[in-house]
Amino acid sequence: MVTAEELDARFDLAPGWVAEKTGVLRRHFVGPHDSAAAMGAKALRRALGDAQWPAESLDLIICASGTAHQPIPCTAVLISEAMGARCAGVPAFDINATCLSFLTALDVAALLIDSGRHRRVAIVSSEIASRGLDWTDPASAALFGDGAVATLLEATTDAIGIEAARMETYPEGAHLCEIRGGGTSLPSMQYTPERVHDYQFHMDGERLHKLAATHMPGFVTRLFEPLGVHPASLDAIVPHQAGRIPLLLLARRLGIDDQKLVMTLDEHGNTIAAGMPMALHIARARHQVRRGQRIALLGTGAGIAFAGCVWQL
Repeated sequence: MVTAEELDARFDLAPGWVAEKTGVLRRHFVGPHDSAAAMGAKALRRALGDAQWPAESLDLIICASGTAHQPIPCTAVLISEAMGARCAGVPAFDINATCLSFLTALDVAALLIDSGRHRRVAIVSSEIASRGLDWTDPASAALFGDGAVATLLEATTDAIGIEAARMETYPEGAHLCEIRGGGTSLPSMQYTPERVHDYQFHMDGERLHKLAATHMPGFVTRLFEPLGVHPASLDAIVPHQAGRIPLLLLARRLGIDDQKLVMTLDEHGNTIAAGMPMALHIARARHQVRRGQRIALLGTGAGIAFAGCVWQL
């Protein structure tokens, strides 16, 4: 665990700066020998144990993350490898929609289950943000944390599930949140210490917030209107933990009671795609959400993209 006070000292900032600017009091960073695949497998084993499902009963494993273990093979395959022989033959693939990876995978998994193709699906979000941060930029580096979550979905005859889902992308913000190096445009073999910033995370928070303010209201309307419901009528809103200011603005735009907004940013930071399922898990433990309720998951991601779903638990 890394506290805001430790980061104040690391950045040589006035005491309280990190907590005030980011809203993050503490976050977790992995150790030097930890890996995204191992973290994901650990989360999946724990989820399977809680559900009392044998691993061989899974029909599909989706890794929904923005930070890959390595380029090839996909992280889902490496998670399957770490799970052992019990997952042999179970299809595994990745979905990377950055911070919206979990929401995207949830929509895909729900459609596959609804089609009858699969009955039991595991979505694993395993994120190690700390290894790609630019430590000369405290405003963004101090916001993120590492974490892994596994979510299990199963076909049911009950009247529950995803009622509506939507995603919109506005590529005018394509370069406002990015890591330029490591792909085919700027391969890792071209790395030099002088170009280290090309291989680190960069975010123009101010311009992203302006774009979000422009497009989010319309997106929310288009998500909820077909259902004939207002966000304020839902039992809870589980957002992507993008930062304190975006979360407060989201609550204001939706016109919802602060108590309905599930916030875990202060304890875990922004854990990219793992943040939303982590917040959902914590909300269940706090009894903020429970069976029979109608909730919404909402978030933004690099792109700039918006995604959300309405879920009958």
